[in-house]
Amino acid sequence: MNLMAKMKPRKKRPDLSGIDVDAMNLSDEEKKQLQQLLSGNKTGSNQSNPTVPQKVHEDTVNELKEKISGLESKLEEVKKERTKFREERDDYKSRFENKVEENRKLGSDMDDLRANNRELSDKIANLENSLRKKASETVVVRDDAEVERLNKENQGLKEKLKGSEEQCESLESEITTLKTRIEEMESEIDDLRNRNYVAGEIHMDSEPNRVGVVRRSTATRFDSDIFTDGKYLVRLARNGRSISFTPDVEGSAICIGGGIELPRMRDIIPFQGMKEYEAVVKDNSEILVILD
Repeated sequence: MNLMAKMKPRKKRPDLSGIDVDAMNLSDEEKKQLQQLLSGNKTGSNQSNPTVPQKVHEDTVNELKEKISGLESKLEEVKKERTKFREERDDYKSRFENKVEENRKLGSDMDDLRANNRELSDKIANLENSLRKKASETVVVRDDAEVERLNKENQGLKEKLKGSEEQCESLESEITTLKTRIEEMESEIDDLRNRNYVAGEIHMDSEPNRVGVVRRSTATRFDSDIFTDGKYLVRLARNGRSISFTPDVEGSAICIGGGIELPRMRDIIPFQGMKEYEAVVKDNSEILVILD
């Protein structure tokens, strides 16, 4: 048996030419290592790597493949979570639109009732004037039957007017309740939109969005490395679950040394000690902070 027959066949290197390194959510060091391995796979397919043993090379590739598989699984979970948030947001939006339409119809009914009330009031006023005139007229024969008819008609109109007014009050109460619910649903929709943005969009594309941390260091102060000195427009969600900071030359909040003082926050959201919150910098430089 010759020497060539005794030599074991060399394992074929895995084909990694189809891997897009830049599309992977890896650290710079991991990307660099993978790029070196890929370069070695392309240029040294017919020769061994003189600096990295074959076993170490294969172990590194397998480790990177496991990381890629884990990242792909995480990506699928994020997609499912984003889909769930969007379905909830669409459901709230549909319910909100239905409430708005219901409120519009109630408003139209209220206008009709008010017009009817005005018509009844005018009839009552005319009947009362007729009664006063008949009482002041000098007649030889009194038409008591006519007076009694007019009195009954007047009383009936007054009762009808009272019922209409009670119906108006009931509708006004229902409209007030609907308006309150609409405001709550608007707040919930805003909250879902913000949470969907944080939970889904920033995980899918790290640029141009940036993620940072905002600290509430005192009852009235917010600090962050992503704040820059200048004026900010500050908006607090109606339900108090999120707050946004947008650079604006006309803003009333001023950032000095990475900190922004908001005196009214002491009364709006109780301070329970220093706490850090995840923050997202949107395309328009708005910094969105989820408080809950």
